[in-house]
Amino acid sequence: MTNDDAPGSTPDARVVHIGLGGADAEGGGSARYLRELVDALAAQGVPARSVVVEDAGTSLVSRLRSVARTCAREAPPPEIVDVHFPLYAVLPIRIGSLRRVPVVAHFHGPWADEAVAAGRAGWTGARTRRAVERAVLRRAAAVVVLSGAFGAEVVQRYGVRRPVSPHQFREIEALHLSCSDARATRAISAITCAAAA
Repeated sequence: MTNDDAPGSTPDARVVHIGLGGADAEGGGSARYLRELVDALAAQGVPARSVVVEDAGTSLVSRLRSVARTCAREAPPPEIVDVHFPLYAVLPIRIGSLRRVPVVAHFHGPWADEAVAAGRAGWTGARTRRAVERAVLRRAAAVVVLSGAFGAEVVQRYGVRRPVSPHQFREIEALHLSCSDARATRAISAITCAAAA
């Protein structure tokens, strides 16, 4: 697990990203997307930090505990939490130190279904993964999807009211966000704008 500061970031990160890291197959496109998004935000002057899990070989409990501890050390709390992998974010944003911070979630694909297709999960594992995905996606003030198909998926399967494509980032300001902080709303706009770049 690493906690990487983006180039030009400050100790008081406005955005904390939680996701997979590394160049291996476990991180894949999601990890690359997260790195590029953090770089794009830094180029816009948005201080950001990444909490990423690099070593999927350690026990799940150790990884979850490590992410929760790292998030708990964020002081002051960030203005936005940007989730790229629901498993590692669910505890900090639902019951942990980031539970009062607005969340943006990036839906990179149906994690539960992908695990079943790859032979990493059976019926119980898929059901548990879907519950984690649903808990994160429903907690988010905005859900960023990469395609219309993913948009339909988050609406139909996870109950998300209105996903946002990175190419529709201007529409995010029209969303009814669960936060009243104008700075947080601008940070959400910056995330979706940088995702479209």
